[in-house]
Amino acid sequence: MKLGDAIKAWRLLLDLSQEELADRAALSRQTIGRIETGSNWPSARTQTMLATALGISIGQLHEGPPAEGTLCEPAPGAYDTRVAGVTIDTRSPRPVELPYYEQIPSEGWRDELSRPDATYHVLHPRARRTTSVVLRIAGNLMYPTLHEGDLVLVNTAARKPRSGDIVVVSAPGFTGVARYRMIHRRRHLAGDNPSFPPIPFANLDTPVFLGIVAALIRRDLT
Repeated sequence: MKLGDAIKAWRLLLDLSQEELADRAALSRQTIGRIETGSNWPSARTQTMLATALGISIGQLHEGPPAEGTLCEPAPGAYDTRVAGVTIDTRSPRPVELPYYEQIPSEGWRDELSRPDATYHVLHPRARRTTSVVLRIAGNLMYPTLHEGDLVLVNTAARKPRSGDIVVVSAPGFTGVARYRMIHRRRHLAGDNPSFPPIPFANLDTPVFLGIVAALIRRDLT
């Protein structure tokens, strides 16, 4: 599959318009259009921005979504992942009930559902067994990667981030979602929004990692 066709297929799978994808990736709609038609080959940086906006890896960006029926006979459990104690099949998104948080609780994640009536589509969960919660993004620290009101799947079992991961951190003076980065060999929390300067870990008092953002979530309103 050509890269432009693959990007268009991912966009349509996620029910995004060209304008919406452009907004998420901090690109113009015209650029998205030229990439999808093949008249413009995206740079490595642009590919990274598109993959991040779509919640997928660079490899998945090039491959395109799995064709329906191509995964009809997977190895037992190959596409199963544990989300908040529920096994879901990652071959196709399906509604699954998850613990939902409007904000990061100071006492840490709880086991009970805070919104028993909430169901969500898991779009592109990592293919691994994990415990997860849904968190609503507040503020514009991570804009344009994450928007105010976006819902994300947080892997609460992952507490050892790598540089570039989007993490959930709780500490006196800062509790929120930020990018974990190594800057001049020192650990920092940084926003994708250039209006916010990076925060050195040394300036935080006993920071605690509460998890790593694994995927974007779409709420099932049907």
